Amino acid sequence: MRIDLSKQDEARIAQQLDAGSYDSPSDVVAAGLRLLEQETEWLRAAAAEGIRDIESGRYVEVASEAELESFFSSLRHEAVSDRESAA
Repeated sequence: MRIDLSKQDEARIAQQLDAGSYDSPSDVVAAGLRLLEQETEWLRAAAAEGIRDIESGRYVEVASEAELESFFSSLRHEAVSDRESAA
């Protein structure tokens, strides 16, 4: 199999080889493919969880950008509070 890479991708592979992280360009590509597979599996699982939440009625409806910003603000505040209480 032949793969044509951009100069930028070639440089990324060379950087990994120069750092001693991998023994060959094939090893770098294989590691990248493994990461892609893991990410794809994670995204599928997250999507399935989201669908289950929607089907179970666990979601918040917002009618405007202001409501959305307010919702995100409350989530940020909650996350900060949780971190402070855990410390």
